[in-house]
Amino acid sequence: MTASNDLLVQELREHRKVSSAQHSELRTAVVDMAKSVSELTVVVARSEERHLRQDDGLRRIGKQVDDHELRIRTVETVSLTQKGYVSGGWKVATVVAAIVSCAVTVGVKFL
Repeated sequence: MTASNDLLVQELREHRKVSSAQHSELRTAVVDMAKSVSELTVVVARSEERHLRQDDGLRRIGKQVDDHELRIRTVETVSLTQKGYVSGGWKVATVVAAIVSCAVTVGVKFL
């Protein structure tokens, strides 16, 4: 029985060594994984900061585009209004000139 006990003890010692080595490998793997997760957390935080800055920048650009669009529409409205006055002014001048020429023609015939 001592031979079988010695064999059992030897097997248990070998199993203990293997288990200890596996435990060390697992511990090392877990530490490496924790470092990777920590680095990933930093990268995600930086990415979120960049995203917030880009989002803010896009909002400002959108606001500026809206402001410029409003200004362009105002200028177009004023421009169209002024063109209306100018074209209307020419129409009035043409009608007045026709009336004056008729009056002069009539006045020349009577004189």
